[in-house]
Amino acid sequence: MASNSPPLSLGLAQTSNSPPTVNITVTNNSPTETYTMLKWSSPLDPLALHLGLISVTIPSDSSPSTPFEVPRIMLKRAMPPPDDAFVILAPGESASQDIVFRDPVVDMDNLVSAATEASSSGASVVDVQIICGNFDEDEEVDRGGATVWVGKKREDLTEEEVSSLGRSGGDGVVRWRVKSEVLKLEIGS
Repeated sequence: MASNSPPLSLGLAQTSNSPPTVNITVTNNSPTETYTMLKWSSPLDPLALHLGLISVTIPSDSSPSTPFEVPRIMLKRAMPPPDDAFVILAPGESASQDIVFRDPVVDMDNLVSAATEASSSGASVVDVQIICGNFDEDEEVDRGGATVWVGKKREDLTEEEVSSLGRSGGDGVVRWRVKSEVLKLEIGS
């Protein structure tokens, strides 16, 4: 499987602070190429927060940021993926989703308390970042990342390509490993 990264960009924006909501947008910056992305284990996965793709840290005025634990789940998804598990991005197109930080996935009382304690201003702010894929430079095996097919729409993918989630190394499949910029997420009213 190729590991070169497609020209996709990732953006985060806060759309609400009560409940705290982050909009995640993936944009195809290629002038000519279409990309089909499997949403599973990608920034566009509706379960991205549950799966640990979203890093939450508590910034501190006096010390390094402290990770905030969001319980992770393991799940087994039905194969083959349904058609709505894919997103097709033509040149210049974007796809997005909102991730809402709320109980029971995120212990909001503890998150607000930890964020407020760490700040000398009393503001409740956390750092949020999408991390999709393994970024260990010493790692010989490409682990993780979103599965992306280059130049193919969903209907162009063979059943083997879909059922193997791209691991069969077919033509044009890549792993998109990406880290977003850090978003300062305000919590509260």
